[in-house]
Amino acid sequence: MELEDIIELFEISGEDAIEYLNSEYLKLHAGRANVSAFEKVMIEVPSWEGSFKLQDLGILSIQDALTVMLSLFDSSIGKEVEKEIIRENLDVSVSHNDGRIFLKLPPLTQETRIQLAKRVKEISEETKIKIRNLRREARSSLQALKDDLGEDEIRRNEDRVDDIRISLEKRIEEIYQSKNKSILNN
Repeated sequence: MELEDIIELFEISGEDAIEYLNSEYLKLHAGRANVSAFEKVMIEVPSWEGSFKLQDLGILSIQDALTVMLSLFDSSIGKEVEKEIIRENLDVSVSHNDGRIFLKLPPLTQETRIQLAKRVKEISEETKIKIRNLRREARSSLQALKDDLGEDEIRRNEDRVDDIRISLEKRIEEIYQSKNKSILNN
C-alpha cells in the first residue's frame, strides 16, 4: 500500500466511524420523536411471509413531539404490524387506525435520561476505541514501509496520523457533549 493510501484510508475510516456515531445517536429516544429510530426496525408480517423494515411497509413521519406515524402502503396489514411492533418491545405505546400505526414515545423520566446519557457515553467511547484501532493499523502499515521510505518520513507520517486522530476525537467529543446536553436538558 502506498503512503498516501494509508493516510487516506485512515481519514475515510475515521469519517465512517463518526457517521456511525451520529447514526447510533439518531436511533436513541432523546425526548422527542425521531423517524430514524424506527426506519431499520425489522418485524415479521405473516400474511406477507417475511420480515420487513418499517420503512419498507409505509411512510414514517413525525406526528407530534412524541409520536411517529407509519402510514402503511397496504392498510390490510395494520393489525399484524401493530401486533408485531408490540412484540418487538420498542418501549413505545402502539395504536392502529385506518392504515396508520402510531408509535407514541413515553416522556423521559430523570432516571431514563441518566440511563440514556450513559448509553450516549458508551457509544462515544466505542467510537474513540475504533479510531484508536484504526490509528494502530495505519501506524503498522506505515512501519511496513520503513525500508522504502526511511525513519524520518515514517515518523512525519505517523505524526500526520496522530493529528488526524486528535481531530477526529475532538469531533467525537463535541458530538457527545451536544447529545448529552440535549438529553439532560430537555
